[in-house]
Amino acid sequence: YLGPLVFQGIVSYSTFTGDLAGFEMSPLATVLQYNGIQESREFYMPKYNTPGDAASRIPDLRNLLFWSSTVSTDKEGKAVVPFYTSDQEGAYRVVVQGLTPEGEAGYGTFSFEVSGRE
Repeated sequence: YLGPLVFQGIVSYSTFTGDLAGFEMSPLATVLQYNGIQESREFYMPKYNTPGDAASRIPDLRNLLFWSSTVSTDKEGKAVVPFYTSDQEGAYRVVVQGLTPEGEAGYGTFSFEVSGRE
């Protein structure tokens, strides 16, 4: 809420000088600093192209197993996303977040367990 205006979601204000030109925010407002839109990055993901790569004695202890900004779904909203798990045994939770072509957000979660190295 800002005076008579009602906003759904996040409102981002910025000025060239960073002082909002003297505009005073309500003391009841929640003000957070954030980086805004960032460029897409490529996250490390191992490739086991040979049996020797897969048999490596160097453990894979990543906790971020897969991240991509370019996964697209089919008309039913489904996609196949292959990735390798960590060698760290335990329960993992997958969080899938995305946007529709209309800009509507959606998400889903599921869990799986890693037990022993194959």
